[in-house]
Amino acid sequence: TAESFASWSAHVAAVEARLMQLSMERDTLEGELGRMPPGAGKTLDQRRRKAWCENRLADVERTQSAARYQLKAVNRMHLVGT
Repeated sequence: TAESFASWSAHVAAVEARLMQLSMERDTLEGELGRMPPGAGKTLDQRRRKAWCENRLADVERTQSAARYQLKAVNRMHLVGT
């Protein structure tokens, strides 16, 4: 029905927007990590920032993976339902 298609379409758009946001954050974090000195860094603040960026990057990648899986599942359900 038109309602279910609109609901599916809105859900897909929301997941795709979230993936785009996560991708931009991942790019930012990777860029920041690339500019950091090799090793742990000289100051405590540099070491903390690097650790935070690495942890956040891992979180972003896990969230991206879950969102991609969700998008595939939603598309599969929509194709089966039609």
